[in-house]
Amino acid sequence: KWSETNRKRWMELNEAGLLSPAGLAAAPTENTYAPRPTIPDLPAYIAEALKANPRASSFFQELAPTYRRHFVAWIHSATRPQTREKRIGESMALLAAGKKLGLK
Repeated sequence: KWSETNRKRWMELNEAGLLSPAGLAAAPTENTYAPRPTIPDLPAYIAEALKANPRASSFFQELAPTYRRHFVAWIHSATRPQTREKRIGESMALLAAGKKLGLK
């Protein structure tokens, strides 16, 4: 699948005549790019967990927006309720300790 950035790059190379036959054969077609998954701002279940833990909430509010989105996306990406609850608990413990999520 083609991202919007790669589509633009392909168009620029094509207009400049710099594509090989293989590059021309791999032309992006309509609707073949992968849109970014949507992440809610702050789901109610995460807001409730933060409200129940003032230390975690305080540190969460101090984080840069990208780190906040990282926490929310990681928790929200869980498909099973048990996994989501586990991630909420793990996140609240990290936030209460003043730590960022890290590589997850």
